Amino acid sequence: SAHPVLSPAIAESVEDVPVLGTLRRDEDDVEQWLIARAQAFVVGLPVVWPTGPVGDVSTLPTYPFQRQRYWLESVDGGVVDARSLGLSASSHPLLPAWVAVPDGVVFTGRLSLKAQPWLAEHVVFGTVLVPGTALVDMALHAGREAGLGELRELVLHAPLILGEQDERQLQVSVLGDEVLVRSRTAEETEWTTHARGQLQATTGEPAAEALRWPPDAPAADPEALYAELADAGYGYGPLFRGVRRLTGRPDELFAEVELAETVATEGFALHPALFDAALHPIVRLAAGGDATVVRLPFSWRTVRFASGHTAVRRLRVRLTVVGDDTVRVEAADEHGRPVLSVEGLTLRAADRAQLRARD
Repeated sequence: SAHPVLSPAIAESVEDVPVLGTLRRDEDDVEQWLIARAQAFVVGLPVVWPTGPVGDVSTLPTYPFQRQRYWLESVDGGVVDARSLGLSASSHPLLPAWVAVPDGVVFTGRLSLKAQPWLAEHVVFGTVLVPGTALVDMALHAGREAGLGELRELVLHAPLILGEQDERQLQVSVLGDEVLVRSRTAEETEWTTHARGQLQATTGEPAAEALRWPPDAPAADPEALYAELADAGYGYGPLFRGVRRLTGRPDELFAEVELAETVATEGFALHPALFDAALHPIVRLAAGGDATVVRLPFSWRTVRFASGHTAVRRLRVRLTVVGDDTVRVEAADEHGRPVLSVEGLTLRAADRAQLRARD
């Protein structure tokens, strides 16, 4: 007789027809009957599926199932109390832990575009670079813990590059008066030195020259400045495009820069994006104002931050040429109070091939 589920044409004998249970105690009869049909179908037997009130057959996709998660992923891997690891907690956003060692201190942290997405807005030749202003801020933060609140000099040795999936272990150490900024990935055994310098005890407050505002000079268009920077190879996102006003003379520029209110500034002496924006007009001063060459900070000399200032979001900046590719930087807040000064910031031309080779 005809089997109600399987076509009799597939079996030459009863032994070739698999036994499928269609009834179970306390289970729905129709559901069990459909399960039996599905089991037959899965093993390759032709099945006549019912239509009508029971339901219609749905066509399955012919491509592999594509799995996609919609849950938010943790960027810190879970909160761990630094004290349970023998460390002390730090207030710096990029250096959350530190430990005292003989003759100094060592601060540690992790950098990634997941944990610090704002860094993705600082791009040179299509490569994400941690701005030099962030290295300065971290070096000074570590120095203050060691009782050395002024940066005598900081020389940048290698760019700190972040790929889309990179997570770099960060270490800022102060031994004696020497400060080192280094990083590595979890797979690397060697640390890359990004900056090395010397700290010293605070010798004074930032210079107050930036108080003379505004100068008697024609204003320039900040949008034109950022167009020049983009053409040269700088790729600044909205967070870093902070110049609001620009004016000055061939060897001296004044700028007003601003940081969005939505950006958290706690823990930074000065948020690196605001500090970096204060340097953007330098492209019109260095090397005769040739904006077609990308220049990046190479060395910082005598960097001072004012004591007691907090959450600065607006700066008035004075940039003065003091040598070949070297400028002096002075900045005050919107009320005219000095915030920072850099006696000498020297820039060097960036190598496109070198940056991409490190990426």
